[in-house]
Amino acid sequence: MTATDRPIKRIQNLTGLLALSTAAWVYTPTALANEKPTQIFQQQSIPLSSILNEWKAKGLNANTYLCVCDQTLCDTRPSWPFRTFKTGEAIPVLGEFNRDQASRQGFICARRMN
Repeated sequence: MTATDRPIKRIQNLTGLLALSTAAWVYTPTALANEKPTQIFQQQSIPLSSILNEWKAKGLNANTYLCVCDQTLCDTRPSWPFRTFKTGEAIPVLGEFNRDQASRQGFICARRMN
């Protein structure tokens, strides 16, 4: 790499980092800006970490699980998040009761270690 290539490479790296750092903010339309992540997730997919952070901020300290749909369609209705998911889509789950329910709905769950 020549001396003139280094600034270009650095700009490319910074551009990539900027895109990644702003991606988490792009998912929320203005109409949903005042809603909590758990409410937004009922309508669209968002980073699951935002939901886990909301639960933590509320002091909900039960075990948390990440559950992945293992069927063609996993229907969480009539319980939260009140929508359907396709194979490979994930949901966060709080507590063992909800984990068991998600398993009955076609999800495979693993406990988060934090």
